[in-house]
Amino acid sequence: MKLSLSWKWLIASLCIESLMLSVLVYRNVQQLSESLLVQTSMRLETQKTLLQSALIAPWLQMDYATIQSVLEESQQVQSINYLVALNTQSQPIASVGWPLEKELPPVNNNPFGQSSLLNERYDTSIDIVVSGQKLGSVRIGLSTLFYTQARYSMIFKSIVIALIEIFFSALLLITLNRWIIRNLTKLTQSANAIAQGDYSKRLELSGDQETATLACAFNAMANTIQERIRSLEEVHQEEKKLSDKLERIAHYDTLTNLPNRVLLADRLHQAMAQSNRHNRSLAIIYLDLDGFKSINDTYGHHIGDILLVTLAGRMEQILREGDTLSRIGGDEFVIVLNDIKEVKLCELILERLLHVTNMPVIINDISVQVSSSIGVTFYPQDGASADQLMRHADQAMYLAKQSGKNSYRFFDLDQNVSLQAQRDYFLEVANALAHKEFVLYYQPKVNMKTGEIIGAEALIRWEHPQKGLVMPLSFLPFLENHSLSIEIGEWVIHSALSQIGQWQKIGFNLPVSININAYQLQQNDFMVRFKAILEAHSDVDPSLLEVEILETSAVEDIVHVSAIMQSCHALGVHFALDDFGTGYSSLTYLKRLPAKTLKIDQSFIHDMLDDPDDLAIIEGVLGLARAFRKNVIAEGVESVDHGLCLLALGCEFAQGYGIAEPMPPQEFLFWVEAWKPDARWMAWQNRVPNSDSMQWLFAAVEHNAWVKSLKNYIQEGYGNPPLLNEHLCRFGLWFDREIRGTCKEELWFKKIDSLHHRLHTLGTKLVNTVLAQKEHAITLHTMSQINRMNKTMIALLYERIYSEEKVKERVE
Repeated sequence: MKLSLSWKWLIASLCIESLMLSVLVYRNVQQLSESLLVQTSMRLETQKTLLQSALIAPWLQMDYATIQSVLEESQQVQSINYLVALNTQSQPIASVGWPLEKELPPVNNNPFGQSSLLNERYDTSIDIVVSGQKLGSVRIGLSTLFYTQARYSMIFKSIVIALIEIFFSALLLITLNRWIIRNLTKLTQSANAIAQGDYSKRLELSGDQETATLACAFNAMANTIQERIRSLEEVHQEEKKLSDKLERIAHYDTLTNLPNRVLLADRLHQAMAQSNRHNRSLAIIYLDLDGFKSINDTYGHHIGDILLVTLAGRMEQILREGDTLSRIGGDEFVIVLNDIKEVKLCELILERLLHVTNMPVIINDISVQVSSSIGVTFYPQDGASADQLMRHADQAMYLAKQSGKNSYRFFDLDQNVSLQAQRDYFLEVANALAHKEFVLYYQPKVNMKTGEIIGAEALIRWEHPQKGLVMPLSFLPFLENHSLSIEIGEWVIHSALSQIGQWQKIGFNLPVSININAYQLQQNDFMVRFKAILEAHSDVDPSLLEVEILETSAVEDIVHVSAIMQSCHALGVHFALDDFGTGYSSLTYLKRLPAKTLKIDQSFIHDMLDDPDDLAIIEGVLGLARAFRKNVIAEGVESVDHGLCLLALGCEFAQGYGIAEPMPPQEFLFWVEAWKPDARWMAWQNRVPNSDSMQWLFAAVEHNAWVKSLKNYIQEGYGNPPLLNEHLCRFGLWFDREIRGTCKEELWFKKIDSLHHRLHTLGTKLVNTVLAQKEHAITLHTMSQINRMNKTMIALLYERIYSEEKVKERVE
């Protein structure tokens, strides 16, 4: 139970007064006790002195009657209980108030004080001494009851007086409290009225000046509160209007008044919950306007805004009640279609959306027209979260744009899994770059005639922690047109320049070529970043760096690439066109691109020994290079024969596994120390290819092509057999036309003619054996004969190109 303020004040006042009275009573009792103690002590000392004076004479005379008389007179003194006279043997000789046969109590040896008054009697003794001789003693029993009675009487009187005082004080306080509380009650009632909303309530108090001042202050406060409440109500109304406006802005697009991304997310979650509850499908449609940016740029944002509002109104009209159309930014809209029972209904709405967005809009006598690309996904078929559903619809929309725009595409979950795997792969490559798992291997480029090492190509490798050494074809194609390819490309440039710098320090100055893809080369800031990398390696001679770019990459944007190449040339960096011959190989492009070197693609080199077409392409590339005064290097040289064939065509520079595999930098230096070119290559130092040697080279390749065709038919079982008539095959036609009429008497002619005839005879026999499905052993034996004879045939043909000594070495 809570007490009122008046009662608290009354109780507190009485408690304080009671405490003060208690202290006062205690103090009075203490003073009384001290006074009685002093009086009793003085009386006791006086009595002792009187007894000693009165008892000396009778004690000396052994006058026991007088001693008894003195004791009786002394016992008349107030508060003395007993007196007993004792001789020197402590035997009683006189007694008053104490029986002689009763044993005396022990003497209290403590000095007379406050503690002595706590017992009912104080027992003491005085000695009777004359001239230093003790005659005896007197035992005195002093009663303390008078002290106790006086103290209790004092306490009782003090308590009675205190209670009377408290009673009258309480009466006075209650009267005063009622007088004060009366005004406080009025104040409380007025305050409660204001608290309940009655701001017109005012306080009317009568009394002294303080009360009037309180009433005035309260009424002034009430007036202020009333004014402030009125102001707060006005502010609240304004805030509510502003809150409603902000709520509208937070959930609706200010231009089209359509739900924005925030409200869309809420409605999409609600639609998904309804779909799960009622087992119904819903469609999430992501729509992007095609060509809207060009209208904005051409006619201004005002026209663009009107177009957006108009198209939003058209789309709203074709949607059903309960569907949600929202604008999430720019020219992008998202639609949520509820209760989709079949895909046909969704397709019908999609066709209408394509139609209404493609219709022209007349704005200020200007006809503007756009189309739309739409992506769609279904829930719960696409069991993703709300955010993922939006992303999936967005991905499908981009597929619609890529397929020609003004169309719609449905999200393909399997395709998305593939995209997710691609994203994971990109992340793995990024981590590999961050953890320095990529390294550069170096493959030498040589002059086959002289044996000189003219340079090296830096080739990237991935030292994968689980897969081991990964070749570039296993990861670089997946990074095409991705920003990671730029990061890796710049890492390659940095690493190659660092390696050139390290080799320079040991006196090994070797040009190194690097590959840069089209995506990196076509970046607007390529030259800025390339210069920054060169400046970071200022100790490296830029002329030792060569950039290889694909021929197809160069012609995609020939103006931009040509400008880049010119800028790099100004810095001392040279360019080479890689995989030349696989692209356009236009004379115009070759003229406009300032590349120093052409690299013949290895696909032509690989089959040049038995494919006349590849040989003709290589001859053509070499002719173009000579015409435009460019260096040529053949890549993919896998054998000595490939090198010999290239030398016969006039190509001296080469690289490939027939020379050396790509190696780490340290192994590359060891290889340089041990490198020796093939002696047959070195034999070409003093030779110059001519038209006669060229025709024999083509003849050898034509014949190899015939044998290869025969092998494919016999051993692999595909294609048709080659021409079996020795005079109708391409080699036979050339041999009969160019050689037979002028050289048929020559010994080498007869050998070649005989071998050619025997090869065709065996070939015919072999084809007939296969057609007749005879024993497999016969086929293998005949094919082995053809291989041996063909080797001899090629050796004889090469005799027309090389010296007789080299031909013998080759035949052996």
